[in-house]
Amino acid sequence: MSSTTRSVLASTGRLQRENLHWRRPLIAGIVTGLLAALCIATDHTSYAVPLAVGAWFTSLIDTQQPFGIHVRAMWWSALWLALGATIGGFSSSIGYWQLVTVAVMSIGCGWAASLGGLSLVNGSLALVMYAVFAGSPVTDRAALLTGVLVFIGGLVTIVTSLAIYAVGARDQMRQRPPTSERVSTRIRGHLHRNDAFVTYGVRLAIIMVVATTIAHSLSWPHEYWIPMTVAWVARPGSQLTLERTWHRVLGTIFGIVFVTALMLTAGNSPYELAVLAAAGATITLIFVRAHYAIAVVGITITMMSLFAIEGQSFDMNAPFRIWATLVAGVLLTVGALIWPADN
Repeated sequence: MSSTTRSVLASTGRLQRENLHWRRPLIAGIVTGLLAALCIATDHTSYAVPLAVGAWFTSLIDTQQPFGIHVRAMWWSALWLALGATIGGFSSSIGYWQLVTVAVMSIGCGWAASLGGLSLVNGSLALVMYAVFAGSPVTDRAALLTGVLVFIGGLVTIVTSLAIYAVGARDQMRQRPPTSERVSTRIRGHLHRNDAFVTYGVRLAIIMVVATTIAHSLSWPHEYWIPMTVAWVARPGSQLTLERTWHRVLGTIFGIVFVTALMLTAGNSPYELAVLAAAGATITLIFVRAHYAIAVVGITITMMSLFAIEGQSFDMNAPFRIWATLVAGVLLTVGALIWPADN
């Protein structure tokens, strides 16, 4: 067994306790569930995914920061999520021309990692949203509406967090991130052929184009799960990409098994699904920096619950979720081993 394989397998038992936090994840998880419940109550279940995902993903930034820095980063996350969803919606009806769009989006989001800080996370999430809504054919008007709903979901999380922290953490709310170099200066510093971030952006674009091509050629439900998984998991470091790929596969399988067992034993009324979505979102946010496989269990629980709220068959979606993750895992592994970005 190679040292790389041993390291990847060993990462399964590595829990980074210092990155475990619960207060902000709990707030975002509750907001996610309440928005899903609101869609059920108003009979607008088709809004559940963009609203809930916007609220949930907006909080996927560093929860260890002082709240003032955290909330400003959340604003940027909400904007990038909405932009990725809108561009994806507009691209959903252009057929194989979408491959050009996904290549440009992937290179841009990959290079965003060179800006440091939270740019890698925001770039990754914007690409995830693009992949999701590019794979869900909608009209131009629906594309704009989707982007607005995603932003509203994020806004609800931000406003709720502000209201809570205004009482107990006013000093933290005044804190701002340290001044850094201009964006153009930081980007120019990485624009050379052998730069790791340039390699990462190009590698990500190639894998996303291949993943999107495979998705277009299949007749699976939610074919976009393949490029979406690539966007979620890929990172500049090859070792980290391999570890996240392994965790993604494990977390998806365990998440599907858990949701299947729960639905067979406890039922799946709409409001129970909203509670389940809230629980999964909270698990994701608590563990996303402490143990990625556990976070993926939460991701799987929430997404399968939201799809069920929209009226989609769980029995039909579950096996394709696993197969899509395995296909994406193969693409990510091959890309990381053949063309490592960190060499």
